Amino acid sequence: MALRNVLTTLSEGRFTSKDAAAGLDALGISTAKLADANIPLTDRLRLLKPAMQDTALMTKVFGKENMAASIALIQSADDQDALAKRLPEPIRRLNRPMWLWAVTRKE
Repeated sequence: MALRNVLTTLSEGRFTSKDAAAGLDALGISTAKLADANIPLTDRLRLLKPAMQDTALMTKVFGKENMAASIALIQSADDQDALAKRLPEPIRRLNRPMWLWAVTRKE
């Protein structure tokens, strides 16, 4: 559930809260880039590294119930890339929305 919430928050872009957008902007983090689905998820997560030390900002962006999950995802971006490279080629070629659906669907 937290993964889905973090992905949804990243996709908000210009519709994110004013406080969150102002805090991200102060760190030089573009909400437009965070929402750009053409940029790989792990690259968008890496954009948030400067914000990880500011728990108040992370709470504003992701909510207190999803803050820990967002930090874990940001910290593990390199590991996620390494895991993706180990997947068989046909799975890597799946289009992004299908892959995200498979990862975030409810059982």
